[in-house]
Amino acid sequence: MKWSIRVLLFALAVALAWGIPTTPAMAQDRDPSDRWEIEFHLGGVAGQSFGTSGPQCIASETPGYDDDGDGGFVAATNTRSCDLTNDFTDGNDGDAENLIGIFPTAVGHALPSLLTTGGVKPGRGPVAGARIGFDLTSHLQLEFTFNYSAMPVAFTNDLSLADQAINLFCNEESFDECGGDRNLQFLDRGAPRGNQQMYLLNLNYNFEEMGRLVPYVGGGGGVVKWYNGPNIVIFHNRPREIQGVRANGLFFKNSGNDSTFAVDMKFGVKYHVTRHFGVRVEVMDVVSWPGFDHQFGSLDIAGQLSRNALGGSNNDTAGELVAPTGTLHQGYPMNQLLVTGGVFVRF
Repeated sequence: MKWSIRVLLFALAVALAWGIPTTPAMAQDRDPSDRWEIEFHLGGVAGQSFGTSGPQCIASETPGYDDDGDGGFVAATNTRSCDLTNDFTDGNDGDAENLIGIFPTAVGHALPSLLTTGGVKPGRGPVAGARIGFDLTSHLQLEFTFNYSAMPVAFTNDLSLADQAINLFCNEESFDECGGDRNLQFLDRGAPRGNQQMYLLNLNYNFEEMGRLVPYVGGGGGVVKWYNGPNIVIFHNRPREIQGVRANGLFFKNSGNDSTFAVDMKFGVKYHVTRHFGVRVEVMDVVSWPGFDHQFGSLDIAGQLSRNALGGSNNDTAGELVAPTGTLHQGYPMNQLLVTGGVFVRF
């Protein structure tokens, strides 16, 4: 007899905990008469790129100088920034047939590829957000979600190759080109960083009308904003004129921003501590289709290109963007998996 009572009490406890309506709704259960729900949450997000190929390189028109056949150079429009078979060096070795770039000769074959190739990929980071929902029926809920994420985005380039090139350029046992009169250095190494904002409208299905524990699934779509991604900046400084030429160049690659359409699906569980207050755990998967336009370029601050080509004090290219300069268009989907926990109120 005692064993039967224990079994009965255990079954009743399980039934109450799982919200099976064996009795009228208790004060701590979900009440279908409450229609509105507001929730705040924290958690983490992990990203993944679905793209396998590199972004498309689109060259910009930049000034350049072609061999005139008489031992000199003539001005010409250049659109060869995406072709890595070209020579983007400053041509101080005297063997150049065309002058289109200002990279120091020692690194002119390693650093251009850093600018003209490679997109971005998402990483992992924290997320915070809020939701507001309205029950259309006792099972269906229309819900708007806002998420703010600090998930870092990283360039896909191998930055160690650029580090090696700059170290060799400055190493006294190699090229030994750095010192009081010259320097080549990263001002920004493109460390992973980034932010995203999600604006999503979902339709959720609650498996239980009443009870304390309410599992649910949902799906929908909206907009994801990607911004504040990484940048690469390399500065070449040679303040003293050498062979009549002063060098002062800035090489950069800036990741693009975009706001794009997204779809999502999710599942989770709500636990009612009281009728009007509870906690919630959720897993959400979001797929978006950003179209990033990463800008890259070479800024000839001191007019080095025109001076190398025409000699003297010619400053035609001072302050101009020279090769390699252009855009890397990246247009494949991004996936973000979010795991969050929060608190909610119903009324």
